[in-house]
Amino acid sequence: DSTLGVLLGISTMAAAALGNAMSNAIGMGAHGGIERIVARLGIPDPHLTLAQMRSPRAMAVKTIGSIFGVTVGCLMGMFPLLFMNKQPREREPEPAT
Repeated sequence: DSTLGVLLGISTMAAAALGNAMSNAIGMGAHGGIERIVARLGIPDPHLTLAQMRSPRAMAVKTIGSIFGVTVGCLMGMFPLLFMNKQPREREPEPAT
């Protein structure tokens, strides 16, 4: 909000939405990298059939994995908050007219 919001002249909610869209895009871009890391770790691809992928158990695991991934991504996105200046900024006096 204090960077992109001010730069673009948008509201706090619009800045939050823009930040969310950016983090989602980065997360989608990281998808391939995560798959390569998993392959290097020796975790095999399960090679599920279409019927297996549509099973309630597989869909539940996919949903749980998605929730976990989004949660971890949100927590990672909050990491820069640890480095924010916690001191309130002093307002500059308004010029007398």
